[in-house]
Formats: sequence, structure tokens, C-alpha cells
Amino acid sequence: MRSKKRIGQGMALAAVLAALATGCQTTAKVPVSYTEPAKVNFDGVSKIGIDSNNSEAETYITNVLTTGTGRYTIATAEEMVELGKWQEQQSLLADGVETSPANLVKEYNANPVRADGNYDGKWLKVTGAVTDFKSGAVRLGVGGDSVDVYIIGSELGKVADLNKGDTITVIGRCSGLKLPYSDGITEILDILGGGGNHVNLSGARFFIPEYTGPVDALLKLNETHTEEIESRETKEPIIKEDGTEAKDAEGKTVYRPVTEYRKLVSVTLEYKAVDARNGTSLGKGSQSHKTSTDFNKDTSKLTATPALVSQVLRTPLGKIKNDMVPTRVTLSIKLAKSDTKDKVLTAALNEAAKLAKAKDYAAAAKAYGEIYADSKDFAAGYNQAVLTEVAHGAEKAIVLMQELVKASDNPEAKAMLGQMQGRNSANARSAAQMGK
Repeated sequence: MRSKKRIGQGMALAAVLAALATGCQTTAKVPVSYTEPAKVNFDGVSKIGIDSNNSEAETYITNVLTTGTGRYTIATAEEMVELGKWQEQQSLLADGVETSPANLVKEYNANPVRADGNYDGKWLKVTGAVTDFKSGAVRLGVGGDSVDVYIIGSELGKVADLNKGDTITVIGRCSGLKLPYSDGITEILDILGGGGNHVNLSGARFFIPEYTGPVDALLKLNETHTEEIESRETKEPIIKEDGTEAKDAEGKTVYRPVTEYRKLVSVTLEYKAVDARNGTSLGKGSQSHKTSTDFNKDTSKLTATPALVSQVLRTPLGKIKNDMVPTRVTLSIKLAKSDTKDKVLTAALNEAAKLAKAKDYAAAAKAYGEIYADSKDFAAGYNQAVLTEVAHGAEKAIVLMQELVKASDNPEAKAMLGQMQGRNSANARSAAQMGK
């Protein structure tokens, strides 16, 4: 320590005496806040589509994402239809096969039984040149043979835009050389004729190379619940016609056995968010909660299951809310207690502690900093860093704590440094998610 007198300069005599009377510095607690990043990373997202089997859950999350954050918008029903077409196509192709008309016809000409084993009933992605078309059907010709594509009803209008020689890519369900399956076809209006072998694809739609709509992400919410009826045996007084309890010969109330029931409902809410354009996961998880009614001998008087589900749903929804957007977290962190026996130093530490207790954290951090600079007291340096985080943020506090760790090699300082760095990283990730 350089000079004890320097530490005490500026203190009124009364303040010094009061500080000395209180003894060593007490360990006050100070609040440290940081933002915990969401489990669903909506970084770069502005419009979200919500697909839910529970209207209450959908309404709640819509409010969280729009009103609660002020950043996101929710896709309209029309926009969801367009996204749905893309997702349906991706789903059909998940286990599908990509091939050419020439290869498909070649395999069926070589061995139709083997080809059926490879393709029959599967969804195929086929690219070829249009050689003919009629209402509801398009032919991708290969010499005298062809792949005949029967277009799903919702996309028949696109056939009118085609010309012979156009190269198109379609997705259809293969039935080989047999008549086409009826997938999505209300009526096969005109089957293309002609000689040769014709491999049929039905329920076909024109391939969408990529999704270019406005929906950036899709959030799927799936609510499931179970219901159980639990019983217990009890007893109740027998009531006579005059409304009084029946008594035995000794004047004691007579009881009869009664079975009572209660309803137990458990609700699970699962969520999954994906990038609308490439299907990559943005986060997933689930939350659960359960409740039960009071016992009643009349099961018809038990609360209806939909009402219980609505009641129980509030808890998992509240938890999922924190998974959708970054969450503000506040911790109470203790200030360090000095073990110094120096009375003047103790007095100065107590004065700084009073500022912290009065929630004047910036002034307290400054006071501890001056004490540490003059005395190198560990507690003063530690508290300066902690209070700097409260008053000025984690970045400045980390620098101070790093210096303290270097000077003291103290395990408590090392631990707090790690926590500060974790909070600072969480803040950075949350700011990135919210586009700040």
C-alpha cells in the first residue's frame, strides 16, 4: 500500500468514526442483468409462418412474436398456401427418385417387373422435352416411347402455357406401364394415345426450383394432451328424508361407502422452427404441464377437458415464449468482503459499500476503483469490476476483472471472469438474433 493517509483524504471526521464503528465491510448484493439468447434462432428472419393444431397456442405465440418483440410479422393464409406447396413438394421428394424420361423408358423396356420394383408407387422428379399435351396430360417423348404425366387439378392451368419442345421438370407418382394412380386427379380427361411404351406419372405438379416467397421461417406448434380418471374410496353420512343424518343405536352418524373421481390432464406443446427456403432447423423443443380437478362422486361435474387443456396450456406457452425471443435475466451477485485489518482502509471500503447499498453503482465502482489503485486490496478490485458491469456493461468489467486475475490469480476472480464473459457472449448472441 502506498499511503494510508491518501485513502482517508476527503472523508469527514464523523464519517470516518462511523465507518470505524461498523467494523469490516459487509457483503451487499447487487443486480447483474443480461439477455439470454432464444433457443430458436430467428436471426435474419422478418416474416414467420405459424402452423399450429391449437388456435390458442397460435394466437399466443403470434402476439409474442409481433407485439412482444415489434420485429416480426406473421404470414397470411395466402402466403402460407404458397409455402405449403413448396413444403409438400420437398416432402414428396424426400424419399423420391430423380431420373430422366430416356432412362425410365429404357428400364421399363428392359424389364418391366424389375422397373416396377424400383419405381412403382414412388414419387419421381423427371426433366424432359414436351412432345405432346392434351387436357390434363403432358407427354415427355422419347422416340416411340414416352413418359406420360397427368397433372394435378390445381396446376392444370399451367399446361396452357406450354409449347411443344419446352423442357419442363415435374414431380409425379409412378405407376409404370399401368394406368395412372388417381392421386389428385378428379378425372382423367384424355389419356394420350399412340404406340410404344408409356410410363405413367400421376398426381403430378410442376417442379418449383426454389421457394422465393416472403415467408422466412416456419414455426410448427403441436399440442397433445392425455386425460386420466383417478378414483378413491371414501364415505359420506347417510341423509334421511327429513334432511338429517342417520344415527345408529349409539347415536353415532351412519356412513356409506362412496367412490369419488378426479380428472388428470397432461398437456405437451412441441415446437419446431425451420428455414422456409432450405428446411434447416432454427430450433426445436417441447414443454409440458399437468393439472387435476378436485375429487367428485359425479364425473359429470368434473371440469370439461377442453377447459382444463386451456388452463394447463398457459404454463408451457409461458416457457416457450422464452424460447422464441431473448429473455432478460437478473442475478444477485455478492460483493467481496475484505480481510484487511487496516482501519483507514476499512473505513474507505465501508463508504464505498454504502454507495452500493444506495444503488449508486457508478459512484460505488469509482470509489472501489480509487481504493484498489491506492491499496491493491483484492475486495476493492473485485467489487470495482462487479459494479462496473452493473453500471457500464460487461465489456468494461471484463477488462478490470482480467487485470485482477492477472495480479492475484484468485479462483473467485477467475470464476467471476468466466461468468462475465458468458453473460457478455449471451448479450452479443441475443443482440444478433434481434438484429440490433
